[in-house]
Amino acid sequence: MLYKDKKVRLTGEAVSSLFKNNFDLANHAISLAKLYVQKEEPVSATKLLDEIRRNPSPATNA
Repeated sequence: MLYKDKKVRLTGEAVSSLFKNNFDLANHAISLAKLYVQKEEPVSATKLLDEIRRNPSPATNA
């Protein structure tokens, strides 16, 4: 599904399929959020999910 500006809409299935389970996904998202906060960069759930989709962690992916 596409937004009006042609961005790919992120779904739970699209991102969760990259990880063994939802706990690994949640832990990775929390780690990324902490990094953004430490860098004092704005962060949103959409930004986190997009980052995870583009660059899943090799240590936690399926």
